[in-house]
Amino acid sequence: MPKIHHTPLNDLHIQWRGKMTDFSGYSLPLSYAGGGFIAEHIHTRTQASLFDASHMGQLTVSGSNAAETLSKLTPADVSHIAVGTTKYAVLTSDCGGVLDDFIIGNDGDRGFFIVFNASRKAVDIAHLRKHLPASCTITEMSTWALLALQGPQAAAVMETISATAVTLNFMHAGWFNIDGVECRITRGGYTGEDGFEISIPAKAAVNIASQLAAHPAVKPAGLGARDSLRLEAGLCLYGHELTENITPIEAGLLWSIPKHRREGGDYAGADIITQQIANGPSRSLVGLRPQGKKVVRAGAKLRSTTGEDIGAVTSGLHGPSLQFAIALGFVKTPYAATGGIITAEVRGEWINCEVVKLPFVSHQYRRKS
Repeated sequence: MPKIHHTPLNDLHIQWRGKMTDFSGYSLPLSYAGGGFIAEHIHTRTQASLFDASHMGQLTVSGSNAAETLSKLTPADVSHIAVGTTKYAVLTSDCGGVLDDFIIGNDGDRGFFIVFNASRKAVDIAHLRKHLPASCTITEMSTWALLALQGPQAAAVMETISATAVTLNFMHAGWFNIDGVECRITRGGYTGEDGFEISIPAKAAVNIASQLAAHPAVKPAGLGARDSLRLEAGLCLYGHELTENITPIEAGLLWSIPKHRREGGDYAGADIITQQIANGPSRSLVGLRPQGKKVVRAGAKLRSTTGEDIGAVTSGLHGPSLQFAIALGFVKTPYAATGGIITAEVRGEWINCEVVKLPFVSHQYRRKS
């Protein structure tokens, strides 16, 4: 039986009565007793929630040629990331598929700080070690925790432990001292709300998490709310909207590719990605609003109203903030236009779904000082 890992916050999860589950080999709370994921979802949208994201991979890449070499592994062009800022990016294969999506920040002399998916740690690290030259050093931060504070009250809560970190703008990052411990804090998040991600040595994680959770605006939230919040925000999840068989263009991630690389570039999969940008992909990710109350789950088949098979759903649930069902799925591109009607199979019944613009819930990121 595979070993189950525990994060530095495991005792806190038990203390907070977390309903623990195995997620990517880690014991993590699906939700907490006394509320459930819907209550945690709504609390995040209205106040602030604390998530344990310590299962995710964290590492730094430093050394000469690091920017140039990393830029050959992603369409994002790492060499153009300014010091103190971060970017969303994808690792691509030679076939243009997505090996993983990640957040990468330029920390100047400290190198590049990368946060990637727990389920892809082994793939990502092996890929980097294969392609980075000996002049680059990869430092895995396996003993570090990652806390995510999300919600409209996140800034007010963060200010109680760091008056300087709260001045960060969206997708900016820096190193800060909290209670004598050096932490890396990024302003951003996975829920569509304003928030912060705090990378912190494991030994200090419980102290900082306890301080944040003690604020009257904060409650802990688990994996269930994390997924429903990201789906309402229209954000891709690896293994659902992103895989090695899906390109960033098919997944609607053209915005993650700088303009000077859209007509070609020296990175893995550039030929296929450039061709898809020029001519359009044969399939596209769309937002769906099923008509009626039934939820369309991942894997549901999609057809045109004339009965043609056109794709499948990748994620679907009842949006707690919206009070109606929502879904993401891939369809043949001619059927991807907003306002179109397609059908989805739910337990043998075909129900109508409207193709809608993403995100389902507007993002509330902090854009300016």
